[in-house]
Amino acid sequence: MVARTRVVGKGGRKYLYQAASSPALHLSVVTMALDRLVNAFGQSIVPKIYGCLDKISKEEIEDIRSKIAKARGK
Repeated sequence: MVARTRVVGKGGRKYLYQAASSPALHLSVVTMALDRLVNAFGQSIVPKIYGCLDKISKEEIEDIRSKIAKARGK
């Protein structure tokens, strides 16, 4: 969940840590969270999750569609 970069300076070797921001990591975190919700609450949580999708803006939806099309090679 973090990216580590090695830096050599006066004091020797040091590591800089920052939050990783790869799309694969984001997908992994979201998938894990959804899996935990379904495991904790069963299938009854699924309609609530779908209900939250209404809060996504049209611009975000178009961005998601564009990314899906690009990933599919279209």
